[in-house]
Amino acid sequence: MGEKLSRLRRFLIDHPACCYCGDTAETEDHCPARICFRDRIGPEAWSFPACRSCNAAISRAEQVVAFYIRVSDFTDENFRDADVQRLMSGVKNNNPEAFPDLFPSANEKREMLARLGIRRQPGELLFDEPVVKVPATVGSHMDFFNRKLAAALFYKQSGQILTTKHIVMGRWFQSQDGSANSIIKALDPAWSHKFVGQRPNLDFGDQLSIKIAAGAMPEVFSYTVQFSTSICFWGGAGVPQDEKLHSNWKPYRAIKDGI
Repeated sequence: MGEKLSRLRRFLIDHPACCYCGDTAETEDHCPARICFRDRIGPEAWSFPACRSCNAAISRAEQVVAFYIRVSDFTDENFRDADVQRLMSGVKNNNPEAFPDLFPSANEKREMLARLGIRRQPGELLFDEPVVKVPATVGSHMDFFNRKLAAALFYKQSGQILTTKHIVMGRWFQSQDGSANSIIKALDPAWSHKFVGQRPNLDFGDQLSIKIAAGAMPEVFSYTVQFSTSICFWGGAGVPQDEKLHSNWKPYRAIKDGI
């Protein structure tokens, strides 16, 4: 225990301010949260200083997002039944309104398959398609999660903390969404920093890929965060030069302020 506390003290000495609000850092936070990964083992070197309020404020949203990341992953190696069962139980208990409709109507299934660009193979029945209806309330949890990603990645990239003078923008989509994927691929040459999640002595696989593009000014950047074959988040942050050009962007709010 003494060694662990000593390491934490050293971490907080090097990073004295919460990267999500600027208050005094009290904890070491993992971003993305470890529950997003198989066996709750996250990538190395993705720890951030956080106050207790910011660390605790997003825990339920992270649970919801982790559930959808894990059940949307088409990579068999990343599936852990025990992980999914725990997340399913947690979402049902803590955020029941965010639990998916497991039995959408035939028309809803057709619409979702068409939006994702998925075609049924000959002989496949619509009933057998593994499609569920995601409640609209899930979007607020995804946006909250993405806001935290923006703050953490901005800190990692620049060593600075987002404040209310900054504006942020974020989107998320399933990896099977062909139209969104084509946009991300078109932007690929712009990413100046690329990270692949790794862990010593462990085959971490393709669970995490992060790309960052720094702007001409030090306080402007954009990013994508891809979770295997599951969900991709993208967004950006900066200080607006002309607010009319950023009408869809929003002022940054500290994580402890909640959704």
